[in-house]
Amino acid sequence: RIQSCDEIHRVCRAIASATFVETLFLCVFEGEEQLKIFELLCQSLGENNSICNLEFSFTDAYVFELASARMRPFFENNVKLKSLAIKSISSFRHKEIMNFVMMALEQRRRVSSFEKIDLTGCKIGDNGVKELVDFFAEHPEMTPKSICFEGNDISDDGCISISKIISNTACMELKAIDLQENRSIGISGLQFIATALGGRQHPLRLLDLRTKHRS
Repeated sequence: RIQSCDEIHRVCRAIASATFVETLFLCVFEGEEQLKIFELLCQSLGENNSICNLEFSFTDAYVFELASARMRPFFENNVKLKSLAIKSISSFRHKEIMNFVMMALEQRRRVSSFEKIDLTGCKIGDNGVKELVDFFAEHPEMTPKSICFEGNDISDDGCISISKIISNTACMELKAIDLQENRSIGISGLQFIATALGGRQHPLRLLDLRTKHRS
């Protein structure tokens, strides 16, 4: 947690001048001061094109609105960025999270696709999954190699969307789907996925459907 103005300016200078950053982890807490710090970070990120992996953890829904407005240059300019992870944000509506993810995807269209999108615990539900799948159907060149939907309240309806991206011949870049801990997936959802897998030209390398307690 960054506490002082001097510290934030040092961090911003380091980010802006870095030539290679393997992973940048951002955890933004609640409070006006933290939001000001985040705005300064966003400016520094916009000047950086050397970050390979970006992971977010936010405790304030407003941060997503701020990030959607301030981080466009970062996603558009960072040619090395390969993965986006947003984790353990169970208290937000899926709308805030999905607005941010869709902004990032739209900006990446000017550069290149993500290799991995990790939405562990984001609770985006069936609607969020459908929104992502519809985007990849329209822009198949943006399909990542790996998508993690672990713990996202996905049911059989979400499996219908997932089966579409599995069977879409234009989305063969997709190699791995993680559906762990989506306890509302039942026999019907599994059948949709199995049918899609049967018609796929190139097999998935990973399809993880594990759950500790299935309802």
